Amino acid sequence: MNKISHRKPALPLAIYYPFLVCVLWFISCDETILNPVEMLPVDSDTFDGDSSDADTLTDLDSASDSDMGLHAVPFIATNELPGALLVQGETNELGAQGLWYHYADDSSSVSTVFDEETKGVCLTGTIGPHPEFSAYGGMGVYLCFTDGDDDPAYKYFTVAQCPLVDGFEHRLKGVSFDVNGTIPEPGLWFQLKVENDANLQENPLARTGTFEFDLESLSSGQIISLQFATTSSFDTPVEMDFCISNVRLWVQE
Repeated sequence: MNKISHRKPALPLAIYYPFLVCVLWFISCDETILNPVEMLPVDSDTFDGDSSDADTLTDLDSASDSDMGLHAVPFIATNELPGALLVQGETNELGAQGLWYHYADDSSSVSTVFDEETKGVCLTGTIGPHPEFSAYGGMGVYLCFTDGDDDPAYKYFTVAQCPLVDGFEHRLKGVSFDVNGTIPEPGLWFQLKVENDANLQENPLARTGTFEFDLESLSSGQIISLQFATTSSFDTPVEMDFCISNVRLWVQE
């Protein structure tokens, strides 16, 4: 199994960010909002210029989309603040802020670490086995998360309600990211998490590489976060060892 190197683990949140800890504890411990649900697949494509291997002819990196004013805004985590893998608003032109988090059922143990090589976020640990139902776990990133200088502080919002980016709901047209490391044996799913503890849509990620997802036909204003999830009914633990990097928000001028 391939291992990811050059990782620098984050320090315990309780030392530096007591309020942030409370938010993350709620996310990690409430199973009802994190169980994956079956939804229709989101359209996807790769940046290799060959639309024949995609579910849609839409390529977010194409010249036609550029002519429409669609361009990529990096949404990259930093490891500058101990204990918090944040996307800081000053690092992108939108001023969009995000927060990476992880979650799992009580039979699993996972954590997020910063990958110095790719400047991405990695999920490590094990999933299951659970004696009564399928084990699950994963990680995600909020697309709108306020920090300690904002009011209210340490709170996530839907894209439509985001107080940090004007017109976010109407400008956000797609997302893209790279998957590195090892795909978990039970499979890896990309989910668009929305309000009411559900997923707007989800799509399997069967390989490593670059993925892009067109949100044009969806109600992107409902989206709270991007999630990367695994469920397992195996009778042995499943090792997690994958990274998400080069996250980009595709927006219209």
